[in-house]
Amino acid sequence: MSQITAHQVAPRPYNWLPDRAGNLPNTLYYIDKHRAPGLPLSTAMFAIIFFEESTCCNTVQKPPYAIGPGQIQVADFWPRHFFAGENPAGERKDNAMGGRWDSSTTTWAVSTKTGKRIVRPKRLRPDLPELTPAQIFADFEFGVKMHVKMMEWEWKGHGNGVPKSSFGQLLGAQLGGQTGATRQKARAAFVRGASDLEALIRHKPKLQFGPDGNLDAAFYEQRRRAFATVLNSARSAIKGNPVGFKHFTNFWEFFLPDGFLEDPSGYLRCGF
Repeated sequence: MSQITAHQVAPRPYNWLPDRAGNLPNTLYYIDKHRAPGLPLSTAMFAIIFFEESTCCNTVQKPPYAIGPGQIQVADFWPRHFFAGENPAGERKDNAMGGRWDSSTTTWAVSTKTGKRIVRPKRLRPDLPELTPAQIFADFEFGVKMHVKMMEWEWKGHGNGVPKSSFGQLLGAQLGGQTGATRQKARAAFVRGASDLEALIRHKPKLQFGPDGNLDAAFYEQRRRAFATVLNSARSAIKGNPVGFKHFTNFWEFFLPDGFLEDPSGYLRCGF
């Protein structure tokens, strides 16, 4: 079975760091752990979003406007109210994170009006603990959780008082400022990618054994390639930067362990 660790991955995808990286099974596990029942965005949808945004890595954008597997702009208006656990009127709302933080200077903030950086010489909420990049980097589960729970926050309407109750509204929140054909292209890519990923996870493949009684190496390559194609679909459609299967062989062996490829659903049920 494949035993590639994150630190053995070479070459590495852009802005991907082994100490902050998750593989697909633990990404799915943490999403499912923190995803509220009934939330319109599926576990597979979050995974496709995370892979498109960061290759499922708890990293920071360059320049540092966004952070975490889903690349949240945590210092911007709505996210900082989510982390503070209150709406703009100052009314307390449960962010389901188990804590409240000031994220106003965690990353750079950007103006929704001008699209330019907002320079903040000091924190906006010094009465709250500061949310630091180091806190996010040190805990992959926290990085996953904050994105999932922020979508739950939107779903419940805690920010502006208007619940985003439909799948389309929540995915629209994820797409942010994208408009027109670009927005439609991204939406279609995420929807297709999530559907295809769910199908691959549900499918229990017929195992192929070689003459020595061990699973045929070709089985793993075929399965890995199938997952890689689906995971890359949104990246290719939206940004044109897939993680190449041949060039990043070590990465794909780390990201898709052999045991997961043999029986994805069973692997996840056993807690990987």
